Amino acid sequence: MESLKKRVTEFSLEAHELYLNQSVPYLEESPDPLQFYRDWIGPNKPCIIRNALSHWPALSRWTPDYLREKVGSKVISVAVTPNGFADAVNGDRFVMPEERRMSFSSVLDILEGKQQGGGVFYVQKQCSNLLDELPELTDDLQPHVSWMSAALGKLPDAVNFWLGEARAVTSMHKDHYENLYCVVSGEKNFILLPPTDRPFIPYGTYQPAVYRQRDDGEFEVVDQTGSEKVPWIPLDPLDPDLDRYPEYRRARPLRCSVKAGEMLYLPSLWFHHVQQSHGCIAGKPGHLNAPHVQTLERPNAPHRAPEHTTRTHARAPERTTRTHARAPERTTRTHARAPERTTRTHARAPERTTRTHARAPEHHAYTR
Repeated sequence: MESLKKRVTEFSLEAHELYLNQSVPYLEESPDPLQFYRDWIGPNKPCIIRNALSHWPALSRWTPDYLREKVGSKVISVAVTPNGFADAVNGDRFVMPEERRMSFSSVLDILEGKQQGGGVFYVQKQCSNLLDELPELTDDLQPHVSWMSAALGKLPDAVNFWLGEARAVTSMHKDHYENLYCVVSGEKNFILLPPTDRPFIPYGTYQPAVYRQRDDGEFEVVDQTGSEKVPWIPLDPLDPDLDRYPEYRRARPLRCSVKAGEMLYLPSLWFHHVQQSHGCIAGKPGHLNAPHVQTLERPNAPHRAPEHTTRTHARAPERTTRTHARAPERTTRTHARAPERTTRTHARAPERTTRTHARAPEHHAYTR
């Protein structure tokens, strides 16, 4: 066993030394599809593309007043939690948000502080909620990123819109999709870990539960009886308990901020934790963060064959289907479920079976 641990550690160190960057690189403009596949999707490396969204009308149009006029009366799905931590470990439970149906205007009123909601509200549903719930906004952006669609040989499988406040946090997890996060306004702060750091990241299995707000305004945790336990990461990378999880000392996280007009390519199986900035589009710092769009695309080729597991609301660790939309910083994400590559010379995440090509991104459009 000790020999195996030693080899796995060497594998991770080798990956960092041979082909992983010490920071997330920037591209100054949208790339050529073939070049992007060769340099980023195939090697499974993240990057940030500047000036990728300069042609999107959403960058200048998406103010609270504009959104109220355009989609204010639309009823959408909203996640509500007491503390901003949806789909996260709370004690010995994996707790998902309470899901409500509300008008878009009501959500904006709460995020701007015009109305008291009690709790943290986050538009984060991921089953292509932009196209299903807010199709009126698609004229303001690009429903698919043309060069990514060309690289993958298909259009996005989902386009998601995320909108929320600064307290909304996405706990550490990984996806079996290629992601493009497109930030329309504000800023999103990411902590990223490559799949090769998986041996250093703790997992546990937890009883699934959901938050429910009582009539007195307090939240309670209600078990989902009859549901299977959920594997999830209990560690908070912002304040890791190294006494409890000493192996995490060996992990080498990357940190990056994605600003308005920028796009993050997040490869499949990369672990990530996300926080909103205090930037706002409503004039009240710390309240309303800009939405972002996420696009997810699944490849046609027999590339990486992702292990999907299905989730209900919460991102259930190894499960691949999601429904959330991420908040404020409007971004668009392009997820593509990358195929599990067969054989790689360089360290590729333990969870992937060897792949020849990379699991192509399923474009998601998020506003996380």
